[in-house]
Amino acid sequence: MTGDILKQRFGVTEVMAFINPEAPNVTAVTHQLQAVEERFGTVVSTFESEARTADTLEKFHEKHAKRTSKETLIIVEGGDGQAHLWAEILQHPDTPEAAKDALTLYDANGTKCDTANSLNIRELLKNPAQLLADERAHIDTIRPFEFTFQTPDDDEGVRTATRNVLSYAGVGADGIAATCIELAKPGFKELVAKYGRLGKIAQRCLEPAVVLQASWASPTFTLHEVDEPQHPMKSENVLQWLVRNGPRMAGYRTAHVPLTRPEVAISTTQSTAQGARRSGTVIGNGLRLATRTLPAEIHNLEHGARSWQLSDIQDGVLYGEADGEPFAMAPGYIAIEAARPLRVITTKPHSHREIA
Repeated sequence: MTGDILKQRFGVTEVMAFINPEAPNVTAVTHQLQAVEERFGTVVSTFESEARTADTLEKFHEKHAKRTSKETLIIVEGGDGQAHLWAEILQHPDTPEAAKDALTLYDANGTKCDTANSLNIRELLKNPAQLLADERAHIDTIRPFEFTFQTPDDDEGVRTATRNVLSYAGVGADGIAATCIELAKPGFKELVAKYGRLGKIAQRCLEPAVVLQASWASPTFTLHEVDEPQHPMKSENVLQWLVRNGPRMAGYRTAHVPLTRPEVAISTTQSTAQGARRSGTVIGNGLRLATRTLPAEIHNLEHGARSWQLSDIQDGVLYGEADGEPFAMAPGYIAIEAARPLRVITTKPHSHREIA
């Protein structure tokens, strides 16, 4: 039975942790969850993610979905990828409606998770027991969005894929950067395993170089909004198109849209020197040479979906990312629309606004 404090404050009768068993900090996470058990007199069961999203979904639906409800607290432990995966589980059409109402705490290894940083006071990160006991902790909702892309397919005619996004999604420079970081992960993991703390420092120094080099190689494309036939909006030589939901991206403050409201910030970066080498990236402070970023448009997802056509892609392949998870697509269409709100515990004021 869950301790009286969690039941009285949050209506919780069961606690489960969603963890990545391959994470380097899994031992620390185990100690953190033990602290929750000791402080609140409850048992914290665990649900481990798998290497493949489909396998994780199957495991959840087989073993955990029926017992998950509005009275279940899920502590998400991991980075942006783990937070994104949990959103995919809750939004999946095969997930029971009762399970979709589960209450989520994004402890998520503290500073490595944009969702955790957006929702919680910094000094409480990496300590879920202290976070739950804090007097500022309360229930709120966050507003994910669906990011859909459609591309031609020789077998199916059109291939459609949808990602449920918590913090950010886009195509272009950051997409190819995320792809290169994903490809470099095995090498970084070996570096840390061999040299320990020095390897971790080297990784932090090398990652920006990988991102910078990737953004140099990013192809340009043409972006045409298809929802405004009377006043079509067309942007050429686009280097990156990005939607930000919440104040953080890749660990940095980038926008002033709160995660608990339905607004998103849509921005477009264009190359101003066709054929010239481009440097810089939207990640971090967004410093660039030979590029121009148009003023971000704030769009309320409750006002309806938006869609765009992508064409004139150099080399015919465009890379994108959703919460840091990369994908590739051919010329086609992309769209965004509101997804089901998710119940969360946060220690920041209701519908807060964090200034970039």
